[in-house]
Amino acid sequence: ALDDMKKYLGIKNRPVLGTIIKPKMGLTSAEYAEVCYDFWTGGGDFVKNDEPQANQDFCPYDKMVKHVKEAMDKAVKVTGKKKVHSFNVSASDFDTMIERCEMIRAAGFEPGSYAFLIDGITAGWMAVQTLRRKY
Repeated sequence: ALDDMKKYLGIKNRPVLGTIIKPKMGLTSAEYAEVCYDFWTGGGDFVKNDEPQANQDFCPYDKMVKHVKEAMDKAVKVTGKKKVHSFNVSASDFDTMIERCEMIRAAGFEPGSYAFLIDGITAGWMAVQTLRRKY
């Protein structure tokens, strides 16, 4: 997977520069996306959406996806370099996980520019394996 990401990003002779946005909770979807943008335009490649950030009242999932897409598009335009975001799709039920995956796919992200994060402890190994096969 790392080799695929490096190939997508066009990275040959350096590590992938990634981060997990902190604070884990409390940022609105627009604030979260702004921090992603700042990281990407500052030279970062990859942002991981942390597990507790899944669909909080102050950061609804659909708005977060929309704002991250806008931030990524803007960062790619400014830097001329591809970026990647890993979305936490973990949920208390499998249908919601599928809805989140489909929402991300429908948002218009370039293939390779997104990944799905699944909390295997919360979702279970079956959910991890099923989503891995499906997507």
